[in-house]
Amino acid sequence: MDWKYCKSRSETGRAHTQAVAACFTTGSYILKISKPAAITMNKSASPDFLSQLESEHLSLWNSKSEPLQTVQLPESCIVELAAAAEQTTDDNFNTVARLNLQHCDALVERARSVLQTGSGCVLIDRFPVEKYDTALCRRAAGILSHLISPIMPQDTKGTLLYDVVDTGARESISTRRSKTNHEQPFHTDGPWLPTPPGMIGLFCLNPSPEGGYSQVASLQNAIQNIVEQAPACSSLLQQNIAWNCMGQHDDGAAPFNSLPVVDARQSGALVMRYYADYVRTGHTLSDDEIDPEIDGLLQDLNQHLVANACEPFRLETGQIIYINNWSVTHARAKFKDESSQTGRHLVRLWGR
Repeated sequence: MDWKYCKSRSETGRAHTQAVAACFTTGSYILKISKPAAITMNKSASPDFLSQLESEHLSLWNSKSEPLQTVQLPESCIVELAAAAEQTTDDNFNTVARLNLQHCDALVERARSVLQTGSGCVLIDRFPVEKYDTALCRRAAGILSHLISPIMPQDTKGTLLYDVVDTGARESISTRRSKTNHEQPFHTDGPWLPTPPGMIGLFCLNPSPEGGYSQVASLQNAIQNIVEQAPACSSLLQQNIAWNCMGQHDDGAAPFNSLPVVDARQSGALVMRYYADYVRTGHTLSDDEIDPEIDGLLQDLNQHLVANACEPFRLETGQIIYINNWSVTHARAKFKDESSQTGRHLVRLWGR
């Protein structure tokens, strides 16, 4: 990798940089962005986040690993989820705690363990969508996701169950690629948010007949690699930069927000975010030319993610993948559908 964009390089040796587990109980959450912060150093962050990269677990894997762990969804859990879905609406999952879902307890705990202290990605196989109507299947996925990590809105409308489908939308600076059939490079979800979702879920109602394969790659591993080779780059990773809000901001508010790639919280948790396109378009919206050092950092992060991603895989009907969104990125290949009505259809869920 090319480290010439770092202004100074420490010669004191390689840093020990294994990252702490992300915390999924983030408390209150603000979706709407009222105003951007100045594009400066993130003053709330630790002056040296290397001191917080000391945990011996979570998401430290590369292309030679098999990060995607598969967990079978037991029949007893399917029955409970289907029954609970009959008593739930698309916009309110607060009643889930009062429902009888004891047969899901073991699966939920295992999924949490993988997300919080394991590879950071787990595949649940599978909910039998052919037995139930689409509306019930969507709610069942929402319930399971809510048990793992309380789900949260994904837009200013308060959408909890977000449909990932090709609507034929034309690409623009605020078009969310989840509504197109375009390729999505490696990214984390909601990077413009002060506290992005700690977990994301993708529930497959129908795969694409052509393309649409997915990959995951450890952002934590990419950042560790960069900091180990050039510890001085830690300041770049903590520098506030502009992120495109993708239209998810208040009327009259700035369409970008200023946040770092690595947010070292006082609680000890690390929030890592990445979406190179959103940074570049964020700077366009802010009328501020992107720093060449930041652009170089984004390029090298992407190079590492691509080189160390898992093998492409296809989400099959009824499968749900959960990803630790604070430490693992995901990507999607371009796909082609014969019809938007019968084509690729995923339901996305964001957990706190």
